[in-house]
Amino acid sequence: MKKTKLTFIADTHHYSRKLGDNGPAYERRSSTDQKCLAETGDIIDKAFEIIADSDTDALMIVGDLSNDGERASHEEMIEKLYKLKQKKPVYVTLATHDWCCDNNARRYDGDSVFHDVDTVKHTELREMYYDFGPRDAKAEFITHLGTSSYKIEFPNDIILLSLIDDQDGEGASGFTPDHLEWITNQIKEETEKGKLVIGMEHHLLYQHISPLFSGHGLCCGKHEMYIEKFCEAGMKFVFVGHSHMQRIDRYVSENGNTLYEINVGSLVGYPAPIVNMTVTDKQIKIDTEHLKEFMYNGEILSSEYLKAHATRLITKTLGLARHGRKEEFVKTLIEFGIGRDTAEKLRPMFSFLERFLNSTSVYTLGTVINFASFGKTFNKSDLIQLKDKKIIDIVNESFLSLLDGALTKHEEGTAYYNVVTSFVHIPNKLLKALRIKHKKANILCDELDNMIKEIVTGGAIDNNHLTLDKN
Repeated sequence: MKKTKLTFIADTHHYSRKLGDNGPAYERRSSTDQKCLAETGDIIDKAFEIIADSDTDALMIVGDLSNDGERASHEEMIEKLYKLKQKKPVYVTLATHDWCCDNNARRYDGDSVFHDVDTVKHTELREMYYDFGPRDAKAEFITHLGTSSYKIEFPNDIILLSLIDDQDGEGASGFTPDHLEWITNQIKEETEKGKLVIGMEHHLLYQHISPLFSGHGLCCGKHEMYIEKFCEAGMKFVFVGHSHMQRIDRYVSENGNTLYEINVGSLVGYPAPIVNMTVTDKQIKIDTEHLKEFMYNGEILSSEYLKAHATRLITKTLGLARHGRKEEFVKTLIEFGIGRDTAEKLRPMFSFLERFLNSTSVYTLGTVINFASFGKTFNKSDLIQLKDKKIIDIVNESFLSLLDGALTKHEEGTAYYNVVTSFVHIPNKLLKALRIKHKKANILCDELDNMIKEIVTGGAIDNNHLTLDKN
């Protein structure tokens, strides 16, 4: 039986430690990011070691190879790629972080942030990464940015289309009309030959979980049109990155064709996924493994380190509001893109939230709400099962579930599911109880309900494993 195995990772965001890896300014930057920074090189090295020793036929990297387009980061990343290429073919899709489209590359020294960082221009990227895709391409499209979309042929009648979707020419991510035409023609041409066409691009085509989460900035500007065209042309799978979450969803076109979008989470942050796609004559299997440990500064760090780093986004920021110096809190919120005046005004609210979330148990809050709602919100037995949990535990667990595709599933009907979804449903109940009919508010509350259900259950499809009949 013929077998082809392809491996996908995304958002490696390699950060050169030459740009600063200690001091207050760096620590603020590090603590306001789900992904790691200084650790990226060691995480990538460990993942590449695993991939090099595996039975995969090739590695694909789905965009944002560098942290922010820094030349030093690119140079180090390319060195890693050449080392891996001695054992496995490597094909990359580049994205906006690879040419620092927001002109915000930074380095850190003590308590100071500097913007005098040498970055790579989009016109340089094709040549720099020529050996990781374009050199082996059977067809290629050069975008108006000078970047490259290309086609690779694999054994077992598999075609990979690596698509760069940085700009659609109208101010959003996506494709110009001539680029889109090239893509759909490639899909149709290969599908008509009986080939399995797989795409990879950085931005999403499908609004995973909820438009509230993935509707703005994560998807291509005209994502609905693109996914319909790709699906109708015959593409069966598309691998994307950008959102840093692990997710699999199925799109059905107007004519009943199906396309699966696999959103690959960031390798350098929790849950550090490595996604393998195995194609045989009869089946297509997608299985996600996770980096279990890596060596950093002579110390072995486990996936728990990545998990703690991710939740620090919430816990450290809240903690600074209540226990830290005002200026440190303000500087931290500025790293999130919040203005100084707004940050100063938010401090009292964040301080209250920190106290409330960390000191209040699920059971206590649920009991109070039940008293106010005459016992119509929560089942008491459900609350008792969660009596040892604080509200902050639920917040952190929901965030991790968003990132890992619900590795810990809470199915409908379980105490956890009932309590968490009931908490989120309270605004909806209030609107109905008060007979408030406000279209935007009603839509928002309905979407919040749907979103939390998707997060705690993982949705209809297992986000880390999928098996399909090839035909």
